Order: sequence, then structure tokens, then C-alpha cells
Amino acid sequence: MEGRAACEFAAARGDPRRRRAPYGTAGVRRQVAVARPLFAGGVRDIAAAMHPFPALATLPARVPGPARLHRFPELAVTETEGVRETLRHLEVTELPVTVHRNAVLHPLGPWLGAWWQGGAQDEQGAFIPETGLYHWAQSVPVASLEGGDPQPPVAMLDETLVWGGFLPAHHGHFIIDSLSRLWRWPVPGAHRLACIGKPDEYNPVMWDMLAKAGVPRDAILMLDRPTRVRELIVPYPSSLCYAISSDAWAATVRRVGDAAVPGAVERSGQPLYLSRSRFATAGYARGVAGEAVLEQVLRQAGFAVAYPEELDLAQAVALVRRHTTVVAQLGSALHWTAFTDAAPDIIGIAATPVPASYLLCDSAVGARAHYIWGPDAGIAAPQLPAVDAAQHSVALDLPAVVTELTSLGLLPAGTPVPAAGRRPRVEAQYLRHWHRILGEYARKRPEDAGFSAAQAEVAARLARLGG
Repeated sequence: MEGRAACEFAAARGDPRRRRAPYGTAGVRRQVAVARPLFAGGVRDIAAAMHPFPALATLPARVPGPARLHRFPELAVTETEGVRETLRHLEVTELPVTVHRNAVLHPLGPWLGAWWQGGAQDEQGAFIPETGLYHWAQSVPVASLEGGDPQPPVAMLDETLVWGGFLPAHHGHFIIDSLSRLWRWPVPGAHRLACIGKPDEYNPVMWDMLAKAGVPRDAILMLDRPTRVRELIVPYPSSLCYAISSDAWAATVRRVGDAAVPGAVERSGQPLYLSRSRFATAGYARGVAGEAVLEQVLRQAGFAVAYPEELDLAQAVALVRRHTTVVAQLGSALHWTAFTDAAPDIIGIAATPVPASYLLCDSAVGARAHYIWGPDAGIAAPQLPAVDAAQHSVALDLPAVVTELTSLGLLPAGTPVPAAGRRPRVEAQYLRHWHRILGEYARKRPEDAGFSAAQAEVAARLARLGG
């Protein structure tokens, strides 16, 4: 493996050995030590040691305790685009909970230029940071009241609500972020979950995940106006994308999976490939050129091939529980492996350094994960320079991918690889989609000339294709 542009991450939970994680953007594999400090204290000690939310280090005395806060291992340190990230997995089944009387809850919106407005204020009008949604260890907000102009409440509810937070209409983020507070559900005396988001954009699988977690639609209050509530219970998020995972989050996902597929699923030694090819040709972005050919190679080698967007919740959970070896491109489909009931073997194929969220999910479920990534080795060559950083469209280097899968024992030696190129019609779909998306960003952030420049480059490529 030495010299290969690959990233290995031995994520067996509780394993104190050194682990490997992506470090930097040049495709160089480096090892980092795993620090595993033990905290003898309670909530306050572990919170002060870690968290992105500034207020968590000074939680009020009414936090229930002592919570079972066990170990707090640092999984890996990575650097991406000059940002240093510390990834943490909380080996806990309970987390802090705060209670606020006469809190004011705000719906999602408007866009603040860098994040959505949304969250809750306490009785004194101060923003409750734990009600926001943050990504990365640097506390980058996705939904927050910071810098906004919250309006006064126009409604009053004389009940106790549990804060469910921002529910993103995105499959991967829904699993990581939207389920993160349900470790504290149900709650005695509370019958509804207060949430913010865009419910018209949720698909049936997302609603089913909530229902299987014990939250049917009539138990969800989707905020549409500033509302004062008699009492708000705020569970600390058990997962934060790119920053934190926990046993509490893994237990919630397992609970959802068990409710969707009761009973044991018969195991299969057949490896599974989760394809993006039909997702891409439906007009969505982040497709992978050459994937259809890779599917043919894998089928001939005995792989099962599935298309997650065509499955309901029960079918997808049963699939990843049946096949304990899963290969996939980096993307939301790979997060289905979090629903397994046994430590899976995961092989991910990426065009850029592996985002922290994948490593954290692997750690939470005890996965044995191996990531093939470039682009210096040509594993997946970016096709659109204007949007490479977001990993939106890549073309596989099939010989390189087959070589890696062969070295892992998943393909027989000498597996032939037919040539493949991107079909112009499919590439035009990608380009039209990203021309529209980049235009929206350019309008929202006119001060950033990069979006307009990227849109112009995509337009030029479309013109060359005649699209």
C-alpha cells in the first residue's frame, strides 16, 4: 500500500491503535496518533474540553446528571484547504440537555448571506447556541440567529416542546443532522418536536426515518412563525457533520433500522455496490462518468448492484444488513451503511480528500473502512474545474479503480477494463444543472465573483457541447 493515493481508516470502536486519515489535499497519506483522554468529571468537564458551541462550557446547573459521559477519543486531525479539523467520537449514550422557560422559537429563513436564520432565544432574548446547526470543528453555522434580526413572537404555545432543530432536505445530512437530537425522544411531558426546515422538499424516506424513530408527522411542529413556548427542552446534538459522532447517534440510527426491518436479516457474503448512475441521469449533480462501465465489471465479478434512490427505507436497511461488504462512490448513498447491525467493510471511491463526516460515521458503527482517493493517482479525475472543490462531477479512471479493488481481493487478478467516456447528453445535464445552481449562488452572494466566473465557465462548456 505504500505510495498509493489511498486513505485507510481503521475505525473499530475502542481500538487504541494508530489510525490513518486523509491529511492535506495532495493525496499524501500520513498517520496521526489517536489521543484518548479519560474524563472523570461530568458534563461540564467534557463540554469544556470539546465543543463548538461556546455556551456549552457554561451550561446551567439544571443539566441532568451525572450523564454517562465515558471516553472522548480524538479520532484524527486533518487539514483541508488550510483549515485544521479535529474529529471526535463521543463514546456516550447520554448528552447534555438544557431546559428553557418562555423561549421564542424562530422558523427557517431568511438567508443571512452565509447561513439560514433559525433557532431559539431564551427568556431574556439571548440566542440559545445549541438550537442552531453547525458544521466543522470551527462551528461554521448552517442555521443560526447570529447576525440576524429575529422578529418578536406572534404566537404562544402553552406546552412543553423538544427541540428537533434544522432538518435538511438532503439525504446524507438528514441522517447525520436530523436524527441527531432523537437520542432524547420520547420525553415525558412533551408530545411534539419543534423543527425548522423546508418540509415540502422532504422525500418519503425522510418522513419514514422520523416515524421509525418514534416521531410521526402529527408529532412534528414545523415552525412557520416566531412562537413563544412555555417550556423548551433542548437535547445536545449527538452528531455534527464534519465534526462529531457519538454512540448516542449510532444507537438512534440503529433504532430506526430495527423499526424498519424487525428481526434478523440473513447475511450474504456477496459484496454490494451502491451506484449513483441512475441518480445522476435523473438530472441531479455529482454524477460519476464511467460508473455504468464499472457496474458491468463488478457484476461480472459477482457483485450485487443497487440504486439507493429507488429503494424505500425498509429495502435500503435490509440491503446493507444483508451485504456486509459495501463499495460506493463518496456521497449520501454511502451513509446508508450507518443502518447496519454489524460492523461492515466499506470501500469508498473519492476524487478529493475524504470528508470528515464519512470517517465519523464509520467510527460510530465500528466500520472497517478503506478509501481510494486522488486525484494525483488518477483514481477519480475531476471534470469541471469550476466546481471541483465541491466534488460535483468526476470521471473514473477505471484501470486505477480496478487495480485498487483487485489489491483488496474484491476483483480477480487480470480483470479486463473496457474504455469509457462521458456521454455528451449526460454531461450536458450536469452542466445545465450547475449553471442554474451557480447562478443562484451568484445572486445570493454578489460580492463573491467566483460564482459568476464559475457560471461563465460552465456556460462556455455547454456552448461547446451545443447544449
